[in-house]
Parts: sequence; C-alpha cells; structure tokens
Amino acid sequence: MESNKNVLVVDDRDENLLVLESLLDDFPLNIFKANSGEEALKILLKKNIDQIFLDVRMPGMSGIETGRLIKGMSRTKDIPIVFLSGEEEPEYDVLKKEYPDTVEYMLKPVDETVLHQYLEKYLSVKIGKEER
Repeated sequence: MESNKNVLVVDDRDENLLVLESLLDDFPLNIFKANSGEEALKILLKKNIDQIFLDVRMPGMSGIETGRLIKGMSRTKDIPIVFLSGEEEPEYDVLKKEYPDTVEYMLKPVDETVLHQYLEKYLSVKIGKEER
C-alpha cells in the first residue's frame, strides 16, 4: 500500500520504536525511525515529514529540546508532534500553550486508540485494512 504521508518516530529504545512501528503498521504511511533528537533533526532536513511521535526522555538532547528546535525552524514548525512519556511532563504544558494546534501528549504505554485518533486528526488517514 503506497502512501504519501511520512511519519517520524523517535525513541532511544529500540523496543519502543518496534511497538510504535507495529501500531502504525495498519495505516498507509511511510515510517522513519530515529534513536535520538539529533538523528531526528537530520531526517527532518532530508525528508518531508507529516507527523512526529517523539519520546520526551532521551539521553543527550531530550524530546522537549528536540521539539523546541523543530518548532523553531520555518521548514518544520507546522509539523504536528505527539510527545510520548512514561510520566507527566511539566515542560509539555509550556509547549502546548505555545503551539496549541500542533502539539499533543501521550503517556506510555501508548494507547492504540488515542494514537489512531491523532493520525486521523492530523493526517486524515484511516486504518488501511478498513479501506481494502
């Protein structure tokens, strides 16, 4: 199934990337993966990304720092970001106030239904199996 929608998933733990990839697998998407904020920024320079799922707590550059850089660049400022974390993150509230239309937050473990709602909200994509 071909798609013109590109999703970037960013997490420092490979097992979390695999879980996200499996949850996104039923959608007609091109999935790009990064293990760090730095790697995510490199992908964003090369690819046109339509939505980002971004882990908050990563070594080196945190997800919040990465998100601020993404929102600070004219080329990437409008990309919707869904932050993922195992705990409530106070810094998220500041970003949500600054970018109310393109910043969301999900607690881990990821709720598949909520993840699907964000894909439909921002990308207008539905589960591929339903379209067949």
